[in-house]
Amino acid sequence: MKRSRKFKRDLNLIPMINIIFLLLIFFMLTGVVQKKNNFNVERPQSINSKIEKNEDFKTFIILIKSSNKIFFEDKEVDYEFLKSKFENYNDEYKIVLEVDKNLPVQNFTEILSILKKNKFNKVFVRSVKIDDN
Repeated sequence: MKRSRKFKRDLNLIPMINIIFLLLIFFMLTGVVQKKNNFNVERPQSINSKIEKNEDFKTFIILIKSSNKIFFEDKEVDYEFLKSKFENYNDEYKIVLEVDKNLPVQNFTEILSILKKNKFNKVFVRSVKIDDN
């Protein structure tokens, strides 16, 4: 009796896996990654970023401390003074509000309502830490 030889054929997958990894590396290195389209965003300008030499505008600086003390042109004033002061000014003026970051919102909105009532369109707000001395 002759014994038939059965050859067991195993598929060796290691060379195929090597080729797949080499192709993957090749395409990763030679491929071009497209950049996403960026949206054009118009950022607001800050008065602190550049100083304009525009003589058409007069600037008023109002400093408001967290203790609700208001300073206008380095003098302590109250809300009534601001109401009467800004009645005669027009749109050619700009206001810079330097507000203590701990100021209650109600006090801040009261000043903004005074400015809005007198039709000021150029109001800039700068939040700062002010020592209450």
